[in-house]
Amino acid sequence: MRAPDAVSLIPLPPAPSGVFFVPAEGDEVNGRVMEARLLLPEDGRAYAALRAGELETQAAGTTSPALVLELGRLARQPSNVIRDYYATHTVIWGAFDRDLLVGTLAATRRSSTRLAHYLWLWGLFVRPPYRGTPASRVLITAALDLCERQPLEWRLFGSFDAPNVRAYRFCERYGFAPIAEDAAALDLPCPAGDIVVERPRGS
Repeated sequence: MRAPDAVSLIPLPPAPSGVFFVPAEGDEVNGRVMEARLLLPEDGRAYAALRAGELETQAAGTTSPALVLELGRLARQPSNVIRDYYATHTVIWGAFDRDLLVGTLAATRRSSTRLAHYLWLWGLFVRPPYRGTPASRVLITAALDLCERQPLEWRLFGSFDAPNVRAYRFCERYGFAPIAEDAAALDLPCPAGDIVVERPRGS
């Protein structure tokens, strides 16, 4: 799922603990527990390394400008990038195999003149050796759990490259389907040509 290219945001409520943390989602892989939790500023360097690895896996000509911009900021002050995300109403989950960050998924609270408030999932990436493990499952489960605790009138969207069959099947598995509306008309933050998907709330 692609990162947003611009932000138009509304506040996040405080997490249950009073800090930016929700209970971790866990699963086992090779006898070891893999969990998803929200990233903290001290995870900034690990997040920067993961996003740099994502850039290396992208085909020539398909690199997201938002990812390149984010990597420039991460190279300078990785911990501040995480802090800035929370300050601008974005949360990022990390999937961990013990202490190793192996995947991420983010959610942003946004608003537009056409949709009022809505939720945008982006930044799903799992290190290649961990594809086919519970990493993506614990990430999407944690994200959907938080999203489903928001007001039901807030629609939930994401997007992916049209040729990415794996992404399409992943979205379909978790209840997302392509929207019938024009993404540009809805003022959604996705590059032209991406497939925008939506998951019905309460599903």
